[in-house]
Amino acid sequence: MNHRVFGAAALGCLLALGGPAATAQDQPPAAETPAQPIADPVVAIVDGRQFRLSDVMELARSVPPQYQQQIDELLPLLIDRLVDFHLLTAEGRRRNLQDDAAVQADVARFEDQMVRQTLLNRYLDEAITDEAIQARYERFTAELTPQVEVRARHILVKSEEEAKAVIDQLDKGADFVELAKTESIEPGAAERGGDLGYFVAEGMLPEFSVAAFALATGEVSKAPVQTRRGWHVIRVEDRRDVAPPTLESAREDIVNELSQEKIQTFLAELRAAAEIEKFNPDGSPIAAAASDAPAEVSAP
Repeated sequence: MNHRVFGAAALGCLLALGGPAATAQDQPPAAETPAQPIADPVVAIVDGRQFRLSDVMELARSVPPQYQQQIDELLPLLIDRLVDFHLLTAEGRRRNLQDDAAVQADVARFEDQMVRQTLLNRYLDEAITDEAIQARYERFTAELTPQVEVRARHILVKSEEEAKAVIDQLDKGADFVELAKTESIEPGAAERGGDLGYFVAEGMLPEFSVAAFALATGEVSKAPVQTRRGWHVIRVEDRRDVAPPTLESAREDIVNELSQEKIQTFLAELRAAAEIEKFNPDGSPIAAAASDAPAEVSAP
């Protein structure tokens, strides 16, 4: 059985294969004067080799996310897995499997992967500075198209005739909020009085947005507005400019964008300094194109 498959399977069946958790009666009685806890206590000894809590916690990083909140309860199972993994590794080494060609090939692939990842991590740590992030944020906000959002209420009914009747009542002095509570078929209208909160034009159905953004603050639509949901009567409560995102909220996107740019630049430099020949599946050479660029590589 492939050892990589075993690793995935062992983690996947962590709970099923684990032994029973220790119960209260399994524990020694508490001392009258408890000793100071050891920062990294020994949790198992196998053939003279000690395993500490830190070793278990390292293994715990491989546990599926849904179990991460239960690590304390899983400790007995994790200790069992740590012991099992050590026994399997020791037995494999006793059989000199560390010298097996398949194992060596996997080790080499893993080493290559870690070298690539470490190189890119260190390169990006140096290349993506706080100053670079700030500069990209300032450029981003400067290029933003100013946006406006409105806050509106609406009354949704099934037919144009019902909407016209609502407008007639409003013209005669009826209260918009109260009519929304009693006449609107929108779920939750009774609690919110038809309030939709603030939204940008793209946040609503096109016909609704066109009508809402054409109204002044406090103005009610003169004619019913039809959408696929029914017929609306709209009143705009307020309008305001949309504030640009903060640096903190945009930071992750900026770092991802800069990472891709820096990696592509780095790869282009490496390619320019290397002698590269490429061949077709039949062995014939591939002519280098002027636009031959490095394939996109995801940031680690």
